[in-house]
Amino acid sequence: MADAVGAPAGGARINAEIDRAVVRWSRKDGPAPAALLYISGDLATGGSTLLNEMMTRVGFRNAAATYGLTHTGTLSAETIVTQPPAVVIAPERVSRGTLLRHRLLPTTPQAVFPRVLINCGGPTLPPALERLAAIRASVS
Repeated sequence: MADAVGAPAGGARINAEIDRAVVRWSRKDGPAPAALLYISGDLATGGSTLLNEMMTRVGFRNAAATYGLTHTGTLSAETIVTQPPAVVIAPERVSRGTLLRHRLLPTTPQAVFPRVLINCGGPTLPPALERLAAIRASVS
């Protein structure tokens, strides 16, 4: 993309930052707790997504992928309640979906993942990996 817009040096810099973040925040030790990441409202990110890749790199198992969700979609309340994740991650602090998740999973930790980190790859990848790694570090 950087080459296409005439900024190859900027692209190389961003790629180097991403590479450093992947090395710094990747985790392969210990168990991989299940995390359910909502990108907005009731839309969760499943397997075969960039967010799934980042979640697994920092040491999570993507609960939505385990439930069978590929790409982005919704999950039934029954699925979530019968197989609760170790943590729910979502961009909203207070929304209808957040309130429902708190009622369905009252003992499951809820973590905030800013919406701006969900939008796309590129420069948002290093801070997104850092935030996911911080959430992972908080989950035992």
